[in-house]
Amino acid sequence: MKSSMRASFKLGQEITGQVLEVLDTREVILRVFVTGSPELIRVANESNHPLARGSRVRLRVTALEPIQFQYVDDVETQRRLGHIDISI
Repeated sequence: MKSSMRASFKLGQEITGQVLEVLDTREVILRVFVTGSPELIRVANESNHPLARGSRVRLRVTALEPIQFQYVDDVETQRRLGHIDISI
């Protein structure tokens, strides 16, 4: 990953991406918007969430060195699982 792109991530930041390519059962290429322009990143999918080409995902930055992400369920999945959804 380019150091300029790595520097633009903030701990706890949530980013949205789209799966462009599934390389195997564990690795995918995502198109993400970090600083307003699209970037391609290759990530290892260590979650229990199978990803398909074209899927949209939300990721939370959990570490910066090395960069790590956590999969964030969409709102519908959170509601189905009983997670609290509050709007103020």
